[in-house]
Amino acid sequence: GRPRPGPGIGQGERKDRPPTGKRLGGSEREVGAMLCCCSGGRVDDADGDEHLGSKILAKDGRENGTQAGERRYSADSDVFFDAEEDFYIDGAGGKDPVTAPARLSVGSVASDATTVSSGPPPRPGEKTKETLALEKVRAAFAEYDLPDQTYCRYLRARHWDVNKAIPLIQNYLDWRAEMKPESIKWTDIAEEFETGKVFRLGLMDFKKRHVVILRPGMQNTKNHSQQMKQLVYTMESAIAMKPKESRDRMEVAPVRTPASEQLIVLLDFTGYTLRNAPPFKTSLETLKILQDYYCERLGEALLLNPPGVFRFLWKLIRPFIDKRTLKKINFLPRNFKECDLLKERFDLNELDASLGGTGNLPFDFKKYGELMMGEDAERERAMAGKAAPEPQGGQ
Repeated sequence: GRPRPGPGIGQGERKDRPPTGKRLGGSEREVGAMLCCCSGGRVDDADGDEHLGSKILAKDGRENGTQAGERRYSADSDVFFDAEEDFYIDGAGGKDPVTAPARLSVGSVASDATTVSSGPPPRPGEKTKETLALEKVRAAFAEYDLPDQTYCRYLRARHWDVNKAIPLIQNYLDWRAEMKPESIKWTDIAEEFETGKVFRLGLMDFKKRHVVILRPGMQNTKNHSQQMKQLVYTMESAIAMKPKESRDRMEVAPVRTPASEQLIVLLDFTGYTLRNAPPFKTSLETLKILQDYYCERLGEALLLNPPGVFRFLWKLIRPFIDKRTLKKINFLPRNFKECDLLKERFDLNELDASLGGTGNLPFDFKKYGELMMGEDAERERAMAGKAAPEPQGGQ
């Protein structure tokens, strides 16, 4: 009989799981994925991301609908990904159809923080549990006077548990004091950008999320420290494009992170081989930086044409990833340029053809460097006269 998937996070929560597709075999099994470059962190948003479900892409690239928290099935799907268990695909040549139940009814997908509730509304005059948690954390870090949005993101990452969020925030502040992201300059790490392996775009998707591009197949150096600086520099640059967050105190803490505070990551696997794969140490530190120091910043990750060489790395990385983070990941098949998912996220005229768009906007190292140096100079002017720079990465 068909082999059953191994145990995965949350598997016991769906005891009535119907039979699914054929287990990947040979090199196809390795399409499981590499999250070392893309996971947006341990985003334990208990209420905010359940609506995403697991992602399934049909043959034409359409994303099937789902009710909140339900897995997406499609008899027409030849590629789908259950982030809580494993990656599945039809047999070679599409000869083995996917066995699936009747199509689930399509539910609306919440897109605004105000549409998501963590439980029954409080009585008049009472504060929500999220607001009470925010007030406690705000008091604990009064000397830092961070924006409430920052506190809320770290609280969401720990299910609004104050005792867990406080050390997470303190570690974030300690890391920034050591890393000093605001002091990293283009001229310090320009070599890392020569091939365009990591950079940010100047556009947003339709949800107002800024875009970060990762191209692991374009790796050109082996300097671990410089690579981490490049990652942090790029995250800081993308976040700096967002409006400055207010110091006004929130009366009610939003349950869910607004999309405008988040980023969308495109991973382009063109040219990726085991020779240019990052070391496991680099993968783990990348994951730690993104999940511990940029909590709740990942809105979605689109993996474009992932090759069949990631099975081993995926098995190593997956235990470190929260299941709700996995639900933010879409694997796009080989014909990803035809996927409706990209059309739903972007104005394709503003996206380069290599990323599935229709524009002619390749990465230009010289122009990008000039842009970054201009931003560096502007940041230095803004910091002039300040005794200590404000933390920006978690904001």
